[in-house]
Amino acid sequence: METVRTPEGSGLLTGDTSVEITIGDGTELGAALALPPGFPELPGTEKEFATKFAECGAGVPGLLVGLDRKAAAHLMRDTFPLHRPKDHA
Repeated sequence: METVRTPEGSGLLTGDTSVEITIGDGTELGAALALPPGFPELPGTEKEFATKFAECGAGVPGLLVGLDRKAAAHLMRDTFPLHRPKDHA
């Protein structure tokens, strides 16, 4: 196995991911993904989100059903508050 990393981009989802595989008989297979599933331009299906929510824990689906981006940001801030020194509050 060989991993080739390219220079970092300007954000978490900058660029694309490509995978190339050569199997035992020499056949080469490949795929590229520019946007991960769930990205705003490639939204997940309701079934995919329901499965993802359920995998997070029994109480999670009820918290997340119908949540939009703004409400999700507030939920994350409330659930995982950042420690901020007094002079940066």
